[in-house]
Amino acid sequence: MPLSRPAELTVAKPVGRGALLAFASKSTEWPEHCRIRRECPPVEPLKHCTRPMQIVDAFRLEGVREGDRVVVRGPLWIGGPRFMTAVKCPPNECCNRVGATVTVGALFLEKAGCVGDDSAVCCSVPAFGQDVIATGVVKLIDSNWTLVSPDLCTE
Repeated sequence: MPLSRPAELTVAKPVGRGALLAFASKSTEWPEHCRIRRECPPVEPLKHCTRPMQIVDAFRLEGVREGDRVVVRGPLWIGGPRFMTAVKCPPNECCNRVGATVTVGALFLEKAGCVGDDSAVCCSVPAFGQDVIATGVVKLIDSNWTLVSPDLCTE
């Protein structure tokens, strides 16, 4: 399943100890209950990889089959679809739930993502576009190649 690396990655930005994917330019435009008006929960820093490994490019997974255990290198980014509830609300009311999928290269990460509202979303991992090493078992979930129980580290 070779996929090309996009020219530009959609990434969260570090704000405090959290990872924020902001949609709005100013937090003062939003009511107090909106996500952009509160800090994101802290994300755990990625540990340093300690052992040499046979690593595959996370965009070039030829021959990988469901159930294979893989070690891949690729950017930690917002690589999957974004989703939003379709509630029609006045501007700057943040009444929609918004989320995004985090991937390493082309692999979705199980139990990693970003959630929030119309103003901003917070990510559960530091998806800043940096290259990481991810280890886990590959499964096909809802037509998406997903790394189950991923272990992430940096070189």
